[in-house]
Amino acid sequence: MKDNKHHGGDLGWAINHFGLSEEEWIDLSTGINQSSYPFDLKENFNVNALPSKALYDACLSASGSYFNARLTPSNTLLTPGSQFIISQLPHLFAPDEIAILYPTYGEHVPAWKEAGHKVHLVRNIDEALALNSKFILLVNPNNPDGKLYSQSELLKISNQQASRGGYLVIDEAFIDISSEESLSDYAGQEGLIILRSFGKFFGLAGIRLGTLLAPQDIIERLQRRLGPWAVSSITLAVATQAYQDQEWIDRQKTNLSKSSEKIDRLFSAVGCDIVGGTILYRLYHTESASTLFNHLGQKGIYLRHFEYNPNWLRVGVPDIHNELLWQRLENALSDFHS
Repeated sequence: MKDNKHHGGDLGWAINHFGLSEEEWIDLSTGINQSSYPFDLKENFNVNALPSKALYDACLSASGSYFNARLTPSNTLLTPGSQFIISQLPHLFAPDEIAILYPTYGEHVPAWKEAGHKVHLVRNIDEALALNSKFILLVNPNNPDGKLYSQSELLKISNQQASRGGYLVIDEAFIDISSEESLSDYAGQEGLIILRSFGKFFGLAGIRLGTLLAPQDIIERLQRRLGPWAVSSITLAVATQAYQDQEWIDRQKTNLSKSSEKIDRLFSAVGCDIVGGTILYRLYHTESASTLFNHLGQKGIYLRHFEYNPNWLRVGVPDIHNELLWQRLENALSDFHS
């Protein structure tokens, strides 16, 4: 069984475990869009020069338009990936108590513990509020089950936290496909901290771009930790182009919806019940999860298996146009017997 110490995308683990070469693998273990944005940078970048303020400002402006938010340097900080924010954010505050809605993305809990905070794992918002902790953290939509909280519900909680000097921290890594529920337009509001990720929806995780939306004092504290020139010129240019390509964005949402429906049909046919997910990843329940995980692994198809719930499998949604991938997946599932 793939244990919870490994992330999705850890293909090295799968290679070592199943013994296949890298070229033989189909990696469906992540929620990263498999149809990457086809950027075309016509500028001749001078890699001998530091990233310019003009490039940063252009990316910030494009981000604001894409998020449908009023972003400024006082309420927004671009970083080298949202994982940087996850690891550094807890260190901006004196140790306190935090309620984290669980299960969820695995890096949040250790980050807050490492910074000395007392972490309470809770199953729902009511449990979180009952603890009266300074921080409440959730992922929206949640990873791995796709649970989506409404904007109105989260604004109410944020205001409650602010009234008592606390914060609601929202990881919106997968909000692109449910952008109407994003709280990005409330960037800078007291009691509200938002993390955004560029690489998931645009399929460019290697570009490493994250965005922190928060009150000015938090932005300034993280900026000091980050230092100058932290986001590369290439990253800023690629993201600026991608955020402005509305035609590609709309087409991707349509294609991903079709792909998610198709993969649901395939896994339902082998006895998997749909728990939830998004159009970038699907979560299934089956008592044969471990057997199916290993069956597909032996055929070079890598899924995500969870130690804390061994009956769950998370499956990344393939590119609708990758016919060879779909055929391999269909063939592998067709000869599975639980």
